[in-house]
Amino acid sequence: MKMLFLKFMLLLLVCLLFLAGCELQTDTPRKIPPSVIGKDLIIDEVFVLPPSKYYAYSWIEIFNPSTRSIPWFNESFPITAHVAGNNGALLRTDNDGDLWTDVYSGSESFRGIFFSYPDTGFAVGSDGAIKIIHHHKDGTFDYLDPATVPAIPAGSFLRSISGPLISPTVFTVGDNGLILRSTNRGGIWATPLNGSGTTKRLNSVYFESFVATYVAGDSGLIMKSPRTNQWDQNVLQDPYSHRNFYGIASQGTTEIAVGDSGSILVSRNGGGPPTGTWLPDTSNVTSALRAVYYNRGINRAWVVGDDGVILSSVDSLKTWVPQISGTSSSLRAVAFADSSNGWAVGTGGVIVHTTNGGGKWTLQESGTTEDLYSIFLNPPSIRVRDRLVVEMHAKRKVFFIDQTAPFVAGVNPNFDFIVSTDTGSVFYDPGLLRDLTQGFFKAPDPVPPQGWVIINSDSIKFQDHSNVGPGHPQQVNFAISFTDTALFRARGVLWDLLESGEVRLIRIFRKEIKGTGEVVGPQSTDVVDVVRWGGYRPDPAVTPPELQFPNNVPAGFIPEWYSLSRYVNDLGGDVNTISTSASFYMSNQPIPGWYSQRAK
Repeated sequence: MKMLFLKFMLLLLVCLLFLAGCELQTDTPRKIPPSVIGKDLIIDEVFVLPPSKYYAYSWIEIFNPSTRSIPWFNESFPITAHVAGNNGALLRTDNDGDLWTDVYSGSESFRGIFFSYPDTGFAVGSDGAIKIIHHHKDGTFDYLDPATVPAIPAGSFLRSISGPLISPTVFTVGDNGLILRSTNRGGIWATPLNGSGTTKRLNSVYFESFVATYVAGDSGLIMKSPRTNQWDQNVLQDPYSHRNFYGIASQGTTEIAVGDSGSILVSRNGGGPPTGTWLPDTSNVTSALRAVYYNRGINRAWVVGDDGVILSSVDSLKTWVPQISGTSSSLRAVAFADSSNGWAVGTGGVIVHTTNGGGKWTLQESGTTEDLYSIFLNPPSIRVRDRLVVEMHAKRKVFFIDQTAPFVAGVNPNFDFIVSTDTGSVFYDPGLLRDLTQGFFKAPDPVPPQGWVIINSDSIKFQDHSNVGPGHPQQVNFAISFTDTALFRARGVLWDLLESGEVRLIRIFRKEIKGTGEVVGPQSTDVVDVVRWGGYRPDPAVTPPELQFPNNVPAGFIPEWYSLSRYVNDLGGDVNTISTSASFYMSNQPIPGWYSQRAK
């Protein structure tokens, strides 16, 4: 039924566009008064020929007094990231690193962090510490201890953790050749049946697949697991057999390991004995390299290390080019969300971020001075939506729709057959229309600086209104409005503004789970501007107190062929204190796309 409804609304949109009239006709341009500067969109003029007139129609003029373009609808998928470090440092951001928050109050020193599910992660570190991180939808966290963990020598660290996404399996490695695996989302951990085959310190683990999991460690150690409980060691040539390796990454049959003295080793044939071979690349640096991130899909890799070193390769890992990190701190981890957006973290709480693949790195405020060792970027699962909506107290004319019948123009829906009429709220909501039509409808162009948009209820009649100012306003033909701003409760109706009514400009902000639309975290609905006329006051029985705005004294009735026009030097403000009667006057020259003819 929901899919049928969406298809029907798409057909309804076709009707809506069919009703659209011609473009506005512009008179000879007139001189525009000096520009005025405000912060956000405002309602600039309201024209009403009420439903009591057989020639009823309405339009609403929105003005942008700011110096920036203001879109009706924004959608983004910000990065959620977690960083682990010393003395209980567990940082999180869900807005591309604009704000990092320490979400943990414990004292363990962490070395690795990994999320196998969006709501389940693991942090590992000092004295074999393993913390299971549960992230709840309300933004809170729980930190649990596993039910079973093998005995780990005091003072030993777990230094890295990895596994497949959306899987209960996860691996962690650390001091004294320690390897642990859980197959039940971290509840029970066990060592391989045959052990790791080494007592060397293991610094990094990378899960490529269940037949290719890699580990890098001290004294030239690189291992591969081709199957459960088997770990095979590579034999490296001098001088690499004596160097410590701190980071390893793999995609497909290409593997990269990095370590002491600027060492970079690359394997292009699986990286494991007996046939895997590791060959050196020239890094042109002598600093210890601590971590590597490799994206085979775009054939790019980044390496970070001591002294603020960041290297990038774009030519099949043949040449490594230094990038300016903006820090001299040791960088211990690096991760990229795509070819452009990446982060590196290091000692002293340093976090650097790039939005252009490393062409420029900028410092972000981490809020800590603790050394940071690991970063994990969650796959984008949160959608942030920010949209503007015009709400009108209007006459609602419910037209005939048979949702079970096919679309036939002029028959189903039938706009001439009004099933019922009432009075209430209707919404001009481009974001909702986009959802109903599954992206077929694109949001109107952003309102340009010092520009206007006209929302009208009858485009055929509006095209006769040729007395238009030089502002070249955008025309939005929106004969059909909605009775709700929720996807499956919206119902299309024809509308006309009333002799006594209200227009609100609303901004709706929400964060939701991509795919399901389930709301996560706080959301807000803020009134940006409100205009009342004809003595209108909202009914307290149906309007919540925060939307009644008792200080807003409505203007009187709008005379026929007049408009309610805003003074040129009134740019709105706090909706709890502004008053329509003080901000607007009755104009006998309704001119869309024109600064007001009067000032206070």
